Amino acid sequence: MKIKHLIIGVFAICSSFTYGQEKGQISAFAGFNYYNSEGEGSGGFTIGGEYLFTDNISGALSYTGHSVEGGDLSEIGIDGRYYFVTEETINWFAVAGLRRVNVSTPFVSGSMIGFSIGAGGLYGINDNLSVIAQVKYSTASKDGIESNGTNILAGVQYSFN
Repeated sequence: MKIKHLIIGVFAICSSFTYGQEKGQISAFAGFNYYNSEGEGSGGFTIGGEYLFTDNISGALSYTGHSVEGGDLSEIGIDGRYYFVTEETINWFAVAGLRRVNVSTPFVSGSMIGFSIGAGGLYGINDNLSVIAQVKYSTASKDGIESNGTNILAGVQYSFN
């Protein structure tokens, strides 16, 4: 299962990237993720990339992996971000998207599709490097299996343009 996570993560980084300041920019982001569902929390990681379609609208592809009690929870997400016009060093954004969640524990196993909504910000350290913080509520269900919770991401984003 760990090899599968690594392959998906490398693919996500290599296949799509971006930064939230100028149309056509490409970047990659990575960070630590905390997932809290019904009082149960777990740490994990998120990697992904973003492409800016306009000065305010981008698309992002991400992979998140968590170790949960006795198993794994992973999710692949496709998000749209809307950047609000703010100071040069801080870019605030709203985010919404679709998720494919895979759960594998001794008690529950399966895949489901869901959605997420949230907000975040990028704090520019220099022209290429930013600190990213994001909070999203995600929900997904299928055949009685549910995954609902809050994801908190803290990491870095690197712009290639």
